[in-house]
Amino acid sequence: MGIFAAEVCMRLESDLSRKRISMATGELETPLAARVALSTGNAWKGMRLDLVTLPPADERDGWLPHHAVVFHVERVDIETAWPGERSRVVKAVPGSVSVIPARFAYRMRWDEPCEMVVVRLAASGPDSLMPDLSHALLRMVMCTSDQLLRDLVLALLDEAREGAADAAYAAALGSAIAAHLVRRYGTRVPPHKGGLPGRRVQALAEYVDAHLGGPLPLEQLAERARMSVRHFARAFKESMGLTPHEFVRLRRIERAKALLESTDLPVRAVAAACGFASQSRFSSAFHKLTKSTPGRYRATAR
Repeated sequence: MGIFAAEVCMRLESDLSRKRISMATGELETPLAARVALSTGNAWKGMRLDLVTLPPADERDGWLPHHAVVFHVERVDIETAWPGERSRVVKAVPGSVSVIPARFAYRMRWDEPCEMVVVRLAASGPDSLMPDLSHALLRMVMCTSDQLLRDLVLALLDEAREGAADAAYAAALGSAIAAHLVRRYGTRVPPHKGGLPGRRVQALAEYVDAHLGGPLPLEQLAERARMSVRHFARAFKESMGLTPHEFVRLRRIERAKALLESTDLPVRAVAAACGFASQSRFSSAFHKLTKSTPGRYRATAR
């Protein structure tokens, strides 16, 4: 599966690591073998592009240290799941694109060799092309149709084939990709001073995203932050501009959008995968935040 296995390519400097971190052991794993047909290596700061062919792989789990955008070159069935959720199969078709945020936990497998173009963007650091993502958290999207993102990746691929000579032009394309990711696949919340430290907010956001399929009571989040419930609720609201309950609901709806866009799961299955007790509660929450029904959203998003 190309989206999450992009790290099998050649090693990047700084935080663009080539290895995967196992959810089971917390240790770095040896990368899978891959054939790299084209790579920009370290020619571009905060970003790289690889044209790779990955071999079939059994089920694996982990997360990426960088944001990955994948342009699918070949048709392939990808079985994937988030922790605590049932696996599902999505069909990557030529020209479809996928987005996986940094440190988003996953499980996946694929049965056939698959070729793809992978653009990796440093999630943070002085060379990162990403806007401030502490208040613009990306959501995972698989095998969706996104004409603009596809065209930007192909333009970057053309530049790589020219030998990546114009670093400024490549950086402009990379910045455009980053801005598009945040605008279309990001969740913006107003910045607030005080409250929780930025790293703790990010860690909590990653924990929430990895456990959306189950209950996430306030007490559980407060314990994760090693704070009392009262102190945590107040600090979280100060940092994020949302209560913990509002934030979890927002992330559930963002996950639902991704599933509605990229899978054929029935609405009731989407509701269950996103942690809603019933389809009616899901539909009500979805309409409240999007002003649309899940069915109508799916029809217009494709």
